[in-house]
Amino acid sequence: MKAKYDCAGNIIVLLDNLSNKTDDEFDQLIKFEIVSDKNVSVNIFNRDGSKAKNCLNGLRALMNLLSLKYEIFGPTEFSQDNILLAVGITVKNQSEISIKHPAIEPGGTKSIDHVTLGNEHLVNWIIGDVVKIPSNYIPKLNEEYVYQMTDNILKTRVFESGVGETGSCGSGAVAVGVSAFNRYGLTESVIDYPGGKLQVKICGDLVSLRGPTQLISCTD
Repeated sequence: MKAKYDCAGNIIVLLDNLSNKTDDEFDQLIKFEIVSDKNVSVNIFNRDGSKAKNCLNGLRALMNLLSLKYEIFGPTEFSQDNILLAVGITVKNQSEISIKHPAIEPGGTKSIDHVTLGNEHLVNWIIGDVVKIPSNYIPKLNEEYVYQMTDNILKTRVFESGVGETGSCGSGAVAVGVSAFNRYGLTESVIDYPGGKLQVKICGDLVSLRGPTQLISCTD
């Protein structure tokens, strides 16, 4: 099976263990194997072929596909290389991914936070400034730039390692949400990317992510 999703402007391709390749363009590609209703093994790749350590938008898309095609609604654990990445559920066609509260530390300056979710993110707070970075810039670490804040709505651009600028990033949204919680005490935030809005909620030691998942195509 091959499926292609638009997750708030983040293009995801999903391949089951019987499919080997795709000619589709994507930001991230996830190869998956259903071990059981409670456990799915994944391998995540960036556009340039490098292996990614996490992709929460991609896991949201995969949770949606599991509910549509396999009647798996979770809670389902997603693991890569025997490392638990996240837990997914689908309720009323809305897929949600939860992870343990990630590690956060200062990123070298007062305006940057370093957040680790398997993959690493540098959250840059430049409120009132302009993001003066070309869209084809490919950083060594994932970089988020929060340039406008209205209540709990955070306008953000993201540049992903191995990809460049994408319409949104689920892992990046969680990184921004955790950074906003650390700086401003926000337990719920809306990360407003050019491709769409993602909702981040912090409850105790868990962080959840929701947002749009549009199935573009699917072939058996």
